[in-house]
Amino acid sequence: MKKQYSLRNTGRNVIPAILVAILVVLSQHEAVAGSVPTAEGTSFLFSVLPSRQAADDSIVVVLRSSSLATVTVNVTSASGKAIERITRIVDSRRAATVSFSRKDIELRGQAADSSQDGGSQAEVVLRSQVVRITADSAVTAVVIGGGSLSSYAMDLVPLNLLGRSHIVAAMPSTVVEADSGKGTTDMSKSGHSQCVIIARDNATTVRLQLKGVTTENTKGEKTIVLQAGEAYMIQASLDTLAENGDLSGTQIIADKPIAVFAGNSNASFPPASGRVAARVQRGSVAQQILPVDRWKRTYALVPVSMTEVGTQKNREWIRIYGSVPTTKVSINGESPVVVEPGGFIEREITQAMHIQASDPVLVMQMVASQNSDNDSTGNAALFTALGPSQWNKTISSNAMQVRQSGAKRYAIQYLTVIADTSAFRNLVIDGQPYDFTPKPIPGSSYGYFIRKVADGTHTVECSSPCGVTMSGVGSLHRYSSPGDIRYPVQPYLLPRFSVPDIEAATGDTVSVRLTLDSLQLPPSIVDAVARSFSFDLCVNASVLTPVSAAQRGIIRDGQQCLRLTYELSGMNLPRDIVTIPMVCGLGDSQQSTIAVQNGVWLSTKGDTIPWQDDNFYGTMTITNVWSDTMGLRLVNPQSGTLALVVGPNPVRTSCVIECSTSDPSPLDARLLVCNGVGESLFEERAALAGLRGKKEVLVDVSTWPPGVYFVRLDRGTESIVTRFLVSR
Repeated sequence: MKKQYSLRNTGRNVIPAILVAILVVLSQHEAVAGSVPTAEGTSFLFSVLPSRQAADDSIVVVLRSSSLATVTVNVTSASGKAIERITRIVDSRRAATVSFSRKDIELRGQAADSSQDGGSQAEVVLRSQVVRITADSAVTAVVIGGGSLSSYAMDLVPLNLLGRSHIVAAMPSTVVEADSGKGTTDMSKSGHSQCVIIARDNATTVRLQLKGVTTENTKGEKTIVLQAGEAYMIQASLDTLAENGDLSGTQIIADKPIAVFAGNSNASFPPASGRVAARVQRGSVAQQILPVDRWKRTYALVPVSMTEVGTQKNREWIRIYGSVPTTKVSINGESPVVVEPGGFIEREITQAMHIQASDPVLVMQMVASQNSDNDSTGNAALFTALGPSQWNKTISSNAMQVRQSGAKRYAIQYLTVIADTSAFRNLVIDGQPYDFTPKPIPGSSYGYFIRKVADGTHTVECSSPCGVTMSGVGSLHRYSSPGDIRYPVQPYLLPRFSVPDIEAATGDTVSVRLTLDSLQLPPSIVDAVARSFSFDLCVNASVLTPVSAAQRGIIRDGQQCLRLTYELSGMNLPRDIVTIPMVCGLGDSQQSTIAVQNGVWLSTKGDTIPWQDDNFYGTMTITNVWSDTMGLRLVNPQSGTLALVVGPNPVRTSCVIECSTSDPSPLDARLLVCNGVGESLFEERAALAGLRGKKEVLVDVSTWPPGVYFVRLDRGTESIVTRFLVSR
């Protein structure tokens, strides 16, 4: 294990209590900094938000794995009944499914909710109806919700990738006009804007900054405490004023990782200024909301209702949510528009879009509700757009069919591929090359194509990363689901270091000084303070060795890495953060790197926030090396008038080193004995003052471990090296 040392800055300036975004906590299961985690995982949590579906409809969990896997799905029903489903994935080309009765696991909304018995569960801590998925190998999990009246697909985020800060992206409440008269509301058909929060760990404190007004008439800030596996649901009021009936923009801040799901129990979109007519078709929608640290700056998207011939069948919108004050967003190269934390930009989609932002944003696509029920239109939809950094070169995605009374729920299914136009030259779909010209996405180098596909798993291979979305549409039904998502962390707390380039001779002591040049602070939506950062300082063990034995780490693969932690106590930059004296060794290379890598930020809340993939490097150059006839690197061979003799050789307890010169003039000399990594073990100057002729120096090696040692004699501008062996 690497040793860790604290390098506390003692400056008097104290870092202000910056409101920063709390990024993902890396659990013991998560990959190390610099890797790119994916949607595969071994544990998931979710709850089914209320809908206006029939109580006997099913909730289906679709599971896929690239290897054999046994998956257990557990839930306690609303009545307290323990339900367990176990399935085994035996073929990577086929998905496994488990299903539950909606009545057993769906959360209950208002008492007027016709699909459930009993009272509302809004703003009540719930221990039941939270579904847990556990697997013995990594799997991806998608929940097919809805039922006879509508449906959606919701991709789940593994527990090890959950975060602590979220902004709710829902749909506004739908207020449906009752048949009894104008100006009255049909509570059984109206739909609530809603979200649910699930805790991963015990004693999780969650603070909410609510947008809108809840069904319990809660406004503004609210704080709750949840234990592991507990859920908390919030529903917006049924109010014809959009600002009162939309939870979108609600900020959720937790001190431990949480899962957040949002949507609408009976969505009508775009939102009406008053009550909507009962004849307009609507559907329940839900999505898991990505934590802020998974948001991106760049997105490329295509309307989900676009057909393979380029016809858009439905009106669609996007909402772009901000996380940093005055975030500038440009769509298809247009002039930037500003979005604030908790706010959003709403724009109708009439073509493919390329979105670029100055800071990370969340992009949600929404399909409008329909007033007809033919197979080409479907129903309302809500889903998360993906950015290019979330794409892969090889993607598998499922056309997720559900059958109702023997009939297919989705009459048509589409596969959409988005990529840089050059990636389409070598496109392979299900093992077959596919040659075509992609349709361009304005303002970018990206293009896309759409084709109909059959049910089942489909694999897409691109020459560079591409994004794949599978969509299905049927009578009152619609889903959209990406395949093989990557979840790279957005590098908010991004430092820039200067690492020195050093030149030195073997045996010299040098100072390795690191300078923090700049620091990019994170979004200002969450209440934690960046406390410190830690990193590895790695050097070639044969070139540089810390003078202090306490600072020497374990040598692995020729590298010696020292784990360092720097405590923030001021914001004046640039500043030197550490200086470590090191001895220059003989070296297995004349040049090698000095690397700052594996960096993470630590917050006062205990978060571990990985740096970007960037590492920082300097170069160490040994100025006086050469190779002997055996290929061993030694110091400067310019012996000139000097000679060295070690006797006896091999040495057991002590030896005499004879130092001589043929130069008659007296010059001070230095005798240095080093081990194989250049550590100085013996040095003599006094006995060699004014050296001329021959002098002998006695060296005690009785405590030295057996091995090869090097002797160097320096006199004026000349030097000579020889070696001897210590044996027992």
